[in-house]
Amino acid sequence: MSRARISALVLVNWKGVFYERYLLDRHVTALEGANGAGKTTVMIAAYVALLPDMSKLRFTNLGETAATGGDRGIWGRLGESGRPSYTVLELDSAGERVLAGVRLVRLAEPTVEPTAFVITGLPPDVRLSDLLLVRQLDGDHVPELEEIKTAVRAAGGELETFRAIKDYFAYLFDRGITPMRLASDEERSKLNEMLRTSMTGGISRALTSELRGFLLKEETGLAETLTRMRANLEACARTRSEVAESRSLEREISAIYEAGTDMFAAAVNAAREAATEAERDVELARPLVDEAVRVQRELADAIGAADANGVELADRLGRARADLAAAIAERDRAAAAATVGARLAGLEAELATLAAAEAAARGRQVAATAERTAARGERARAAEAYDRAAHGLADLQAGLDELVRRAHGHRQLVRRLADARAATEKVELSAEDAASVIAEVDAERARLEAERARLERDGRDITARRDEHAAAVAALRVLEVAPASGPGDGDDVFGRARAALARLADREAGLARGPELERERAEADRMAVRQAAARRLAATLKLASGDVVAELEALEAGLRALDADAEARWTAAAEARTHDAELRARLASLDDRVARWHLAGATASRLAGAGPTPATRADVAALRDRLALELHTLADRRAQLEASRAELQRRATSVERSGTNLDPELLRLRDELGGELLASRFEDLDLAAASWVEARLGPLTSALIVDDLAAAATAVEKSERLSPTVWLVAAGSALAVEPPADVAELGDDVVCPEPFGLRVTRRLPRPSLGRRARERQVREIHDAIARDGRALDEVAERAGQVAAWRRDVELLDAHFDALVQGDPAGERAELAAALATLDL
Repeated sequence: MSRARISALVLVNWKGVFYERYLLDRHVTALEGANGAGKTTVMIAAYVALLPDMSKLRFTNLGETAATGGDRGIWGRLGESGRPSYTVLELDSAGERVLAGVRLVRLAEPTVEPTAFVITGLPPDVRLSDLLLVRQLDGDHVPELEEIKTAVRAAGGELETFRAIKDYFAYLFDRGITPMRLASDEERSKLNEMLRTSMTGGISRALTSELRGFLLKEETGLAETLTRMRANLEACARTRSEVAESRSLEREISAIYEAGTDMFAAAVNAAREAATEAERDVELARPLVDEAVRVQRELADAIGAADANGVELADRLGRARADLAAAIAERDRAAAAATVGARLAGLEAELATLAAAEAAARGRQVAATAERTAARGERARAAEAYDRAAHGLADLQAGLDELVRRAHGHRQLVRRLADARAATEKVELSAEDAASVIAEVDAERARLEAERARLERDGRDITARRDEHAAAVAALRVLEVAPASGPGDGDDVFGRARAALARLADREAGLARGPELERERAEADRMAVRQAAARRLAATLKLASGDVVAELEALEAGLRALDADAEARWTAAAEARTHDAELRARLASLDDRVARWHLAGATASRLAGAGPTPATRADVAALRDRLALELHTLADRRAQLEASRAELQRRATSVERSGTNLDPELLRLRDELGGELLASRFEDLDLAAASWVEARLGPLTSALIVDDLAAAATAVEKSERLSPTVWLVAAGSALAVEPPADVAELGDDVVCPEPFGLRVTRRLPRPSLGRRARERQVREIHDAIARDGRALDEVAERAGQVAAWRRDVELLDAHFDALVQGDPAGERAELAAALATLDL
């Protein structure tokens, strides 16, 4: 397998960096620059892209600038406020271009909200600046994440955001970019320590804080200096030997690391092969699962239909029982019923004859009805014709007048058609072509009107130009450019006009410099007056030019001394301002510490209910792990309670709808055989005796009572059923299931004699035989559902409390250093007093 490699790092809207793409070498990439150039910012940006867990990102300054921590970690290193910042790693994963990035949004100081995202599917020629910047006329702008998503889709790629950081780590692990899934806090802590050590170079905090004093410490004595130089040389020799040993160890560790990498690659390949085989097994099993789901759905539909038919079947059962009682009562009158049957057969034959006669009569009635309807229609049409004839005779004169009017109109149209043929010179013009000819005439008329309007507009323009020309010629006569009689064919009037315009432009330029020339003349006059006065004063004092020069040099020397003094005072003032700025920065840092201390104290007080207040970061981590474990336990408990509640609701519904928990197929066989459920004989059974009777019946609780055992057995054999066993009991059989007088004093087992021996059945604590037993079972199920509901409410309340504590633990971890350092109010008061006494 090929390793994933970071080829470039892109920063957008960071402190000192608006947009920059840093190319990373396969081996070593060095960042070089002065203090404050942004080297640490680039490393922090890469750090954030690799581990965007804000609970781990705690940065202190590595350089000399802002040594008091004024940059406030990541919050202070972001760029323009109000716009997001981005850090993006361009990765080469098995030949595929992958972009892994994080969007950072400033919230209340010093909180920063990260959003991780991954871009895939980009062609190699797509530039990252076209995706991570918005190109506009007034310059480049920082885009929002939706704008980046739109640009990525336009370029043919796909952008995926992650709501949780663990999903981002899981995606990188699945792509083979990271060696661990980083799902646990321990794995992230290990990666954080590795990155921090790589970033700081493994230098201890004491050495970094005292390095300046160690290197620049003043040495007063030569002997001490030589001794220290000798010690330094010996230390250098020891360091060289240690470096050689370290190199040897590094080579051994590299070899071990290479071997481990190969083993890890082999394990990854094996895992991928196992995953591929599992995927193939899943693909093979998916059709079977789909078929099972389909069968389950069909069975669920059948169960629902059977449940829906339950009420109707119960009603039918009641009616069948009433019919059965009536049939038993009428059994003694069977002979009379046979006589009535014979008479009924004769009446049915007579009824059939009467029905045939009725059918013939109905046919004749339909034919008569149709004839009557046709006659009525004929009569209506004759009446209508009669009315029309009467109206025609009455309006004969009006009809003649209308014919005369139409003949006159026809003659007018013929004359107009002849005129149109003469006007259009179309001899074959007909009335059908009138519409097209009218359209052509209208178009020609519109064209002629447009031409007439254009000619009128040109005539007006020519008149205006003639007037302008006359005015120009008059102006030229005033300037004596054209002769008085007007320009002739040989006169170059246009050239003379251009020359006049050039002279006028020169004069306008001279007039524009008039105020400036006036100021220059006034300045020259003033200088001439001062020069004359200086000469008179020199003549009065009898001074030579050399004495004046010496005096001027003395004055300039005094001015230079004053400038030096002013510069010294300015330097002192600048140092005082620098000290003031440092004090103010420290004061701002202390204000931040005060706010963080108060926040951490309030958070610790809220965590009092979760246990003892953490004294160390290990205690904080232990409390976080304990709360996370409790949250997982509560989630599992909640899932169990919900599943139990759903199962209890299903059981209650089943018992309420179907009475006893009988098989729907048994109910179907009961209807087909015309029998009766044996369990229905014990609906009014006492609750105390229900368990004994149910144990006594045993498998007969699902038996059917039938009149004819042989016919019923034959019908059962011919029917399609799923139940392997069907119990049939002959009507009138003595079952000997009468409960004893005192059932409560009997044992838990019931001994039942059978034809082949004895059967021992354990009595159920919650029987389902009889209406009272079912009602009790339903009450117990509803009580259990209510208990589960109360337990769910308690679990939800506890989960909300634990989740709040966990958020407080995360907040306490973020500000735990401020809590350990204590209340900085006294230090802040001292700084405020020093700032008040500072003389600027």
